Amino acid sequence: MTSRLARAGVLLVAAAFVGYWALLVDCDLWQPKPQGVALAFEGGRVTVADVAPDSAAARAGLLLGDHLVSFEGRPLRDRLDWMAVEANVEFARPINLSVDRDGRLSTIALVPERGSWQSWRLHHGPELLVIRGVQLVT
Repeated sequence: MTSRLARAGVLLVAAAFVGYWALLVDCDLWQPKPQGVALAFEGGRVTVADVAPDSAAARAGLLLGDHLVSFEGRPLRDRLDWMAVEANVEFARPINLSVDRDGRLSTIALVPERGSWQSWRLHHGPELLVIRGVQLVT
């Protein structure tokens, strides 16, 4: 009886790990394309430090020096606030940001895009594949 219970426990833990591993692989494969914005976090302000051309941030109209004030009514003051925004990304659902540009507040809709297979292959995809393979084997 104890042996059967121990085997069932090991199988339960193994199934939980395989489920978690599958979730990691799914997130690796279907992650969003980078937004194309570099931010500076200083003095309780989130400032746009760089915008990549032809990125979601550029298409949304973000400019160098813009101050991100809030995300759908929640204030943006530091890196943790921005991480909360990124953790709640849904493809094709706009991220509504209040932006202070030269003392004028406006709203900008940043639309996250799904990463392509090509971008996955070019941006750490092969390394992630090796890492996930090692995780599964161990």
